[in-house]
Amino acid sequence: MDQVQEIDVEQIMRSIRENIRRRRGAEGHPTSEKPTSPFDDGQAAADFAYLHSGYDIQHVSFASHRRIVGALVVAAKKALRKLLTPILERQSAYNAASVRVMTHIKDRTDALNRQHALVSEQLQDLRDNVQPKLRQEILAAQSQALHEMHSQLRPALDLLGQQPQFDYVGFEERFRGSEEDVKERQRKYLEHFRGAEEVLDIGCGRGEFLELLREANINARGVDMNLDMVLLCKEKGLDIAHGDAFTYLEGLPDEAVGGIFSAQVIEHLQPSQIIRLVRLCYQQLAGNGVLVLETINPQCLTVFAGSFYADFTHVWPCHPEAMRYLLESVGFRQIQLIFSSPVDPSARIPTLQNNDMFGEETEKFNRAAELLNHFIFGHQDYAIIGRK
Repeated sequence: MDQVQEIDVEQIMRSIRENIRRRRGAEGHPTSEKPTSPFDDGQAAADFAYLHSGYDIQHVSFASHRRIVGALVVAAKKALRKLLTPILERQSAYNAASVRVMTHIKDRTDALNRQHALVSEQLQDLRDNVQPKLRQEILAAQSQALHEMHSQLRPALDLLGQQPQFDYVGFEERFRGSEEDVKERQRKYLEHFRGAEEVLDIGCGRGEFLELLREANINARGVDMNLDMVLLCKEKGLDIAHGDAFTYLEGLPDEAVGGIFSAQVIEHLQPSQIIRLVRLCYQQLAGNGVLVLETINPQCLTVFAGSFYADFTHVWPCHPEAMRYLLESVGFRQIQLIFSSPVDPSARIPTLQNNDMFGEETEKFNRAAELLNHFIFGHQDYAIIGRK
């Protein structure tokens, strides 16, 4: 049997690299055509330029060609713009964020196009120079490289194809209740933050608890991912940061806050994120700092017919006993559960006061009724509280 000829792969690669350098030196540029971008010319380029030049709708100059009433028209326009300043600021901030996202996508697309052109050039040389026995391996390597490049490009493509923004402020107004109602429901948590020097409200939303803390002269700051919520809180004069809780917490020094509050947030997270959040809160709380997490109570089955599935962004219901164990395992102490928002008592199954109808079965009926009342018509929310 003939011996298989040994292939010097390293020698082949050296030859390929030398060929590429020689052709580039002779022609003054890479052999591949210059990679193109959808932003280079055409309507996309014009739209991209317009985004950069026209995103600021707040500082538009006014002029009028009318000789007599021109000055009055300009003055009226300026007065109207002043009245619309909060709306224009919010729209300008949104426009600026959109421009930044599009610029990031453009830069990332250009970089990936350059990388793709280089890889294609090298693969072409491999096809032309490598012996047939390696051709199948080269094709497999090419497929893997293209797959990896597609994975890198995927986030940018997702941004381009993202769904329209969801009006979560309007959603909360309709389904969660008015700001006044929410403040009254959250007022009971104030006592746990008395004496705390710095309190962080994670996912502060419309800022109801931040307002309660301000009224109680407790220093506090909020963080929220929703830009509309952030702008609304800023209009109220509240201290708030725009971003996600994990990045914000990781950017703080250890033991930087005296208390952390978060209402109706953890049900929007995956289980692994909930665990990570609790650990980060413990790490950033000062000694004897308090953590208060309010969420939907899955022990009350009524919530699944109402509040839980009514919100498109809900992900995972957090069982109160599971949360108790999580806080204990991280190191929290003095853990307690506070249940709230009971179902209307008129919906509960009444217990029988005498045994005329069921005789000896009356007691069994009453026990079953109480069990159903607990699991179906119980408390719809709960808060778990722990101290470091």
